[in-house]
Amino acid sequence: MKPQSIRTFGAACLLLTGSFLFTSCKKGVDGGKNKDNSISAVLKNHPELSSLATALQRTGLDTILAQKGRNYTIFAPNNDAFSAAGISAAKISSMDINQLNRLVKYHVLEKQMSALEFPMPSDTVKSMADTLNLFMSRNPNGTFVNGEMVVSTDIHADNGSIHVISGVLIPPTKTLAQVVIETPRFSLVYAALAKSGFMSRVTDRAKFSFFVPDDAAMNAAGWNSAKIDASTPLEVTDLLKHHVTITNTFSSDFYDNSVIYSFQAGTILQIFKSPLGLKLQGSVATPSKIVNTTRGSTYDVVTTNGVLHEIDKVIL
Repeated sequence: MKPQSIRTFGAACLLLTGSFLFTSCKKGVDGGKNKDNSISAVLKNHPELSSLATALQRTGLDTILAQKGRNYTIFAPNNDAFSAAGISAAKISSMDINQLNRLVKYHVLEKQMSALEFPMPSDTVKSMADTLNLFMSRNPNGTFVNGEMVVSTDIHADNGSIHVISGVLIPPTKTLAQVVIETPRFSLVYAALAKSGFMSRVTDRAKFSFFVPDDAAMNAAGWNSAKIDASTPLEVTDLLKHHVTITNTFSSDFYDNSVIYSFQAGTILQIFKSPLGLKLQGSVATPSKIVNTTRGSTYDVVTTNGVLHEIDKVIL
């Protein structure tokens, strides 16, 4: 073949190749535009989030989370989290639909929130479930929702964000006051609440933490039924105010030398991480330890207006 012919043939090949590449790229861009990248689609295509995807589908919430034009945030427990909570595929299929719907909606915000927008150190954010709040925090230990760690953040979807969490969020049904009233070993704290008039505060819709000594701890500090009866409402209120803080503080929010403010004006509680405990700042007393026997029962008890922790002694 003559040199001129070779050059002409080569140019033709380059032109054809360039044309092919352009066509291929254009096809790829067009194909990407039509791809479903909604929250529902991302969850459905993620093998470790199949339990949540199944629950969304059964409640019909998958349709809402597939829509364009509105943004959402979903806190997505992985399959291991569902298993740990005793929620199998069979249970998802048989669960009362209203109960399942409330459970799933408790994991959803009707707005997009990136990990960097999580409140620091802690605050409440309204969930899609009725008027229930989620208790969120960002601190040196990590990022948390109701004390559950966010293990993977900011998974992108076209209509919002997905954050994978380590546990299922169970919607609370009781206030802090109701938990105290219904727990027999807290009978002296209940009597103190009734005497003080402080009961209304731990019933208010808010984001409190209540550190509750059991009856044995109250007796050890000299607070028996007779002393509660003989004390003035103000004296009993002052005792209780040391044990209620103005922000939600889960065990995951504890780190050494951090502080939280109680209802008692001018009173600061000093936090200790190992072991979990707290005391009045400046006090020479040993810390009141959190009874961390059973999460959700003796500590990190999620309520509609905050979190409750049982402690082994009255805070001094």
